[in-house]
Amino acid sequence: MASEPSKKYYDYVHTRIDWYSGAADRNMRIYTGLRIALVLAGATLPFVAAQDWKFVAGLFGVFVAAATGLEGFFRPGEKWQLFRSAQLALTRAARRFEHVLVAIPQDERNLSNTDYKVAYEAFVSTTDEIMRAESEQYWKTAVADQVQAKQQNQD
Repeated sequence: MASEPSKKYYDYVHTRIDWYSGAADRNMRIYTGLRIALVLAGATLPFVAAQDWKFVAGLFGVFVAAATGLEGFFRPGEKWQLFRSAQLALTRAARRFEHVLVAIPQDERNLSNTDYKVAYEAFVSTTDEIMRAESEQYWKTAVADQVQAKQQNQD
């Protein structure tokens, strides 16, 4: 593909794309599963309560409260969107880089070639910014969760 350092970075970006894809898929499945379970349990709860099945109604109530709490704490709905956005942005950056590479002969794909160097530096800059922004948003959310939990404990 290219010189060794640039190939290593290119491979690293593709590893990150795969990681973001898997993380997005996992969080989407968790979010969807929780939402479906909440809707079904919430819809069933009035029926169970009407049958005067207090214990079962109590279990449904505990389940709804626990699932809602878990969803709010782990935020899989937000995470899957964040991870998918990063995955798609990195994929677009990789495709732009690959598009430029097509015009550069294989034996000239190294950092001494000006066209290659400009494209590679733009690729690194773009992908670093994408990963930095994702990480910043992830930790901003995590810190906000900690602050909110601390405030709730003080109340």
